[in-house]
Amino acid sequence: MSYIARIQQHAQQRPDAPALSQKTEAGWQTWVWQDVWLQIEQIAAELHQDGIRRGDRVAIFAENAPIWTLVDLACVYLGVVSVPIYATSSPEQVRYILNHAGCRALFADGGLLSAVAPALSGVASLDVVIRFGEGADGVAIDSWLQRRSARVPPVYCRSEELYTLVYTSGTTGQPKGVMLTHGNLMGSMTAHLSSLTFNQGDRSLAVLPLSHVFERGWTAIVLFAGGHNHYLSDINRLAEYLAEVKPHVFCAVPRVFEKIHAGIFQKANAAGGLSLKVLTWVDQWNRDNQQRLAAGDKLSLYRKLLQGLARGLVGRKIKTALGGHTRFIPCGGAALDTDIHAFFMGLGVNLKIGYGLTETMATVSFMPDQGYRLGTLGRPMPGIEIKISPTDGEILVRSPSMTVGYYNDPEATQTLIRDGWLHTGDAGHLDDEGNLVFRERLKELMKTSGGKYIAPQHVEGVIAREALVEQVAVIADARNYATALIVPAWESLEERARTMGIRFSSRLDLIRHADIVAYFEQQLATLQAHLPRYERVKRFTLLAEPFTVESGEITPTLKLKRRVIVQRFKDEIEAMYQTR
Repeated sequence: MSYIARIQQHAQQRPDAPALSQKTEAGWQTWVWQDVWLQIEQIAAELHQDGIRRGDRVAIFAENAPIWTLVDLACVYLGVVSVPIYATSSPEQVRYILNHAGCRALFADGGLLSAVAPALSGVASLDVVIRFGEGADGVAIDSWLQRRSARVPPVYCRSEELYTLVYTSGTTGQPKGVMLTHGNLMGSMTAHLSSLTFNQGDRSLAVLPLSHVFERGWTAIVLFAGGHNHYLSDINRLAEYLAEVKPHVFCAVPRVFEKIHAGIFQKANAAGGLSLKVLTWVDQWNRDNQQRLAAGDKLSLYRKLLQGLARGLVGRKIKTALGGHTRFIPCGGAALDTDIHAFFMGLGVNLKIGYGLTETMATVSFMPDQGYRLGTLGRPMPGIEIKISPTDGEILVRSPSMTVGYYNDPEATQTLIRDGWLHTGDAGHLDDEGNLVFRERLKELMKTSGGKYIAPQHVEGVIAREALVEQVAVIADARNYATALIVPAWESLEERARTMGIRFSSRLDLIRHADIVAYFEQQLATLQAHLPRYERVKRFTLLAEPFTVESGEITPTLKLKRRVIVQRFKDEIEAMYQTR
């Protein structure tokens, strides 16, 4: 059954069951399945009235909200190709994507639309601009829908027809439009729903941007299964939403759990005494148990009893903070430190680490419920093949969910897909149990002047365990040792400074204080003690301002644009390589 046919089935068989929810100033607003279907029909009718036809491209430039999903589903209903754009995109990026995709319509939040409105004059293909919420630009969606155009029948697309164009973040050069078909979508949903338990009525919270294929793909799975999707538009309110929604599932990136982990230990260190002793014991016990399980050993009754005690003392509080009902949490987009993963898994928080790309409609492997080995990315999902290139260890994928290529870019497509296999650009291996083990990103691998190879993301992940670190960029390519640019977690750093009795008048004043620099040196030495000497960051610079999308230093998916960073901070970097 196709995606849109399944949505229609839910509306017919469970018309009054909740489907989509959004928090407003008046409380939670919910659309039941019948409402969802009627809205999809009406949006599709208005697009059709404006001349949008099967195969045309329609862009969505907005924060997470039910209307985002309703427009996306209306595109599926009409056989139209949706083009998501990150809410953090610059006017130039928006214009590039609209032009490259040849978009005929744009749906956008009022505030975002105002910011990019001047750039839209350079998009010749654009005929319709619809605004969500307040603003002076475009046509308000409420008045647009009030035209009450005649309904049109749904289009049931063939598997080879395009479902969406998802533009990659573009860490180097312009983003590429990943072509994902209806067959790719159905292949991904089939693989997930045959591997995971998600039932009708189960609650999910959309935490990550819907413009990212990870959250977008999971939302499609939730709705296909008949779940109830809730929308988070402000990540700073995550704790509040988790407590209210009590989701069974929500997707996350490792940084969420790095910060939770760091916060737990920071509070324990501040409290000292019994709290710190209990947490230290729990952490060590969890780590030891997880290592035993990873080695294929069974836990003794004594160890199981103590594991249960640890979950009662610490795990219960964490699970309650996550809503109290989570069965599993898909976690991807970057590497998660093995010790942090062991900490949460040992306490009963099921973080399902996996591997995937935009080009594979997100996940291709993830950890199974039983027999998971720490430090791996799990096993391939049903119907998905993974093999390792014998020449350079590159991870190759072949699956029903993998892209057919890049839009209007045959050269890049030929590089990506060769002999039916998608070349990921990542290196790794399969262990003796068939688990995928990530080694490094081939294009990001750095070679020191001494000939040693460093995978910067691994080192950055180690340093990011420190509660006072918000962002970090490692420098090592063609250098004789590794250095780092570090953006502090300001709230935690200011609290630490007060604890140390340090007076400061500004952030710049704070990061230049000798005691603060010495404290970071001490923490980095401890964190990196297990790394080979050539991988350890020997010098670092604390930055007063964060890396941002607006300044071009990170992508909308928070990946570092290393070339930009190296160029922008060349003076700070060179200073770290001057002889003291």
